[in-house]
Amino acid sequence: SHAAKMAPPLDIVEGRGKYSQSIRGHVHTAGTSAEGEYLAGRSGAAAQASQALTGPALKLVARTDAPHEIVGVHIFGTDACELVHYGTTLVQERKTLADVLAVCYAAVTYHELFKLAALDALDELQRRRWCEIHAQLKSANLAGRVEVIKYLRDRGANTEATYNVARALCLGKDDTLAPVDTFVKRLRRTQGPVELGVDIDAE
Repeated sequence: SHAAKMAPPLDIVEGRGKYSQSIRGHVHTAGTSAEGEYLAGRSGAAAQASQALTGPALKLVARTDAPHEIVGVHIFGTDACELVHYGTTLVQERKTLADVLAVCYAAVTYHELFKLAALDALDELQRRRWCEIHAQLKSANLAGRVEVIKYLRDRGANTEATYNVARALCLGKDDTLAPVDTFVKRLRRTQGPVELGVDIDAE
């Protein structure tokens, strides 16, 4: 049957870049309600991730599995006609999020939106992994920071990431386990992406 021949659904991640978060958008949003979004930086973008996408923006759709091949591009705004062909090229040539980030985009152009969207997609992938780590550590019924550190170290996690995770997970003197949103927020403040260097599911 036709249904039997259909390809399985893709496991995807979406990343977005708003015009007002680009350098060019920063100039053109002066005096509007979107003014200041560029200055908010990546932390501002992360805070808006759960909000509805309004206004001119660009969205990249990529596979969640490495190397995160781009499978779709959505562009909203009056300048979409100037950006769409580059987006088409990314999909047709099976470019990845890393390929997008390797390009030096000329200033001041809206092509910077591709970079912003790629960074946002990688940030979302990292957030999902942090949520998985939180769930796994919580299900292990660990009692405090010392047990968290031992649990991770026993599974071969690197030292820096182990202590970052323990600090983000354990709150206060009684080492209360942080809710997942607090855990992710605290890990975002660490220098660079947190990589445990090991699958903590391994026994």
